[in-house]
Amino acid sequence: ANVHEIAHQEPNPPGICINDPKLMPTTWRAPDDLFFQDDGSPWTDEEEKLAQEAAEKGLDELIGFFEFADEDRIRALGTDAINSIFDYVIGSGDQRKFHQRALDASIKV
Repeated sequence: ANVHEIAHQEPNPPGICINDPKLMPTTWRAPDDLFFQDDGSPWTDEEEKLAQEAAEKGLDELIGFFEFADEDRIRALGTDAINSIFDYVIGSGDQRKFHQRALDASIKV
């Protein structure tokens, strides 16, 4: 799976982790001008690069959160704690370095 395929997966079941921006609280959503209407055509190299950079940044932020979060905060997230990182493991496809970083982080949680 590549980033384009991940972006088109069905939303997760209800919980803290929400994939569908329309289901997120308004304050969590990106500005409207960052959204585009995807017609299903292949992404350009630039779009794929930007999406990969966003995925890397998101993984970095999750890893950072779990490095400094105490056990009570992680426990409060329940299964969403591990699912938030494990989604990166599943979606990383043939991107071995990215996959390994996500897998290592999920094992620590």
